[in-house]
Amino acid sequence: IPEIFGSHTDALFAPGIAAAMADAIEGALEDPAAALARAKELRERIFLHFSQKAMVEGVLAGYGFWKGRLWDQIVYGLVAG
Repeated sequence: IPEIFGSHTDALFAPGIAAAMADAIEGALEDPAAALARAKELRERIFLHFSQKAMVEGVLAGYGFWKGRLWDQIVYGLVAG
């Protein structure tokens, strides 16, 4: 989970600790604008780094396949014309 939260790991708390969860909820209620900003940043981070497209690109890059036409053929089903 820390890799998902990036610079927002301070928002994480240990499972099963009700007081930590209550503190997190209280913090969000005390500063809803900051909570909303953090949520937007996390959403963007997840979209950029953990979307299906990002995962496929990462795997293909690891195998050295993500170049030009081969990438288009694999991902989009395009055939050279």
